Amino acid sequence: MISHYGIYGYVIETGRLLLVQKSRGPYTGMFDLPGGAPVADENRCQTLAREFHEELGVSASPTSDWFATDFIFSFEQEGKREQLAHHALCCHAKLESSPNLKIADTDVAHAKWIYVNDLPHRTDISPLVLNTLETALHLS
Repeated sequence: MISHYGIYGYVIETGRLLLVQKSRGPYTGMFDLPGGAPVADENRCQTLAREFHEELGVSASPTSDWFATDFIFSFEQEGKREQLAHHALCCHAKLESSPNLKIADTDVAHAKWIYVNDLPHRTDISPLVLNTLETALHLS
């Protein structure tokens, strides 16, 4: 089993959630929350800011309490069935400017605003998105 810990932010505006389409890893091709693993000595706010800058070209800061979500995701990689134990720390994030939806880095193909009401009906949404929204909506 693969284990991953990451810091993520969700941004909702006019009923739409800002998501990035992953270009590698267990969620390849799926829309996911902006974020990722901390690097040496980063705190959660620094990780959030760095990841939003890398994936969306924009500054972001947390505007809610942080909460954890943990789950196991099964996926296929190189013809082999794998499992990912995903441990995520999430918060609502505020953008300082408009995101660049066409930025591409090593993990992200592009970004897109998707209506929150459409998310449960789509097959290209990562379980992190659905788990985060479920938790966030129950917290508010």
